[in-house]
Amino acid sequence: ALAGDGTFLCRTCEYGVRQAGCDLCPLVGGALKICADGGWAHVACATWLPETHFEDTVAMEPILGVAAVSRSRRRIKCVVCRTNRGAVL
Repeated sequence: ALAGDGTFLCRTCEYGVRQAGCDLCPLVGGALKICADGGWAHVACATWLPETHFEDTVAMEPILGVAAVSRSRRRIKCVVCRTNRGAVL
């Protein structure tokens, strides 16, 4: 979004949120979009998980289906980051 002075604001800054974390992975910051439940998630995370999708595919928000991500997926250890925090792809 554009601020009043013509500068670009990312979605979290537009909402006044600082240090937002992804509801689908352990990372903080990045290309986050709002979720239908009020949380935040990375566009990449929402794109790659089969349980999640975008209500508006052009604006890529809100992200739907975060609550549908299975508990078993959230307990698997990631081979990349070696943590079991988040939803493994």
